[in-house]
Amino acid sequence: MYEYLTLLSNALRLGNNTDDIANSFSNTQYRSKKWLVDNLTKQTFTSNPTILILGGWYGSYLIPFLQETINPTHIYHNDLDSSVLKTAKILHQQNKNISFHNFDITKHEEKFHVDIVINTSCEHMDMIGDHLVDNPQCLYVLQTCDNDDDPGHINTSQSTDEFIKKVGLTSILFRGRLSLGHKNRFMVIGRK
Repeated sequence: MYEYLTLLSNALRLGNNTDDIANSFSNTQYRSKKWLVDNLTKQTFTSNPTILILGGWYGSYLIPFLQETINPTHIYHNDLDSSVLKTAKILHQQNKNISFHNFDITKHEEKFHVDIVINTSCEHMDMIGDHLVDNPQCLYVLQTCDNDDDPGHINTSQSTDEFIKKVGLTSILFRGRLSLGHKNRFMVIGRK
């Protein structure tokens, strides 16, 4: 923990995106990522899985939670914003099993052989990233919200059922809603 907080301090000292980094450590981010990992650990998947995180932002809570609970062999961490990834590299530099990838999932063609895809930013994208995966047994862990006030939210859902229809998973292992006060977070875990 001390090492991680030291790395956070180093990232904040850069002076770039300070408010954005602080927001990535908000109570709602903590609750959303903790909820995700708590429910992911109840699923069946390969031990020490490989994970693709799409739209991962800074990975502030998610990456440490994943490291502590399921000990992935490798995490491919993606974000569209290269400055976010620069900070994420600082925050997670002690983890040697992470690689950082700057690409737009709508235009990217490289396939990843991963066991789990995590996309907690489905409200920011019009696709979940399944076209990037070459493992038919891959487990998908997807989150979105119902907050239409954010101009970056282009694909919100108003219910878990609506979200399930949009993502097109054929086998649903978990579905749920987490009230965060100003918005609801919806999550579905399943397979294509």
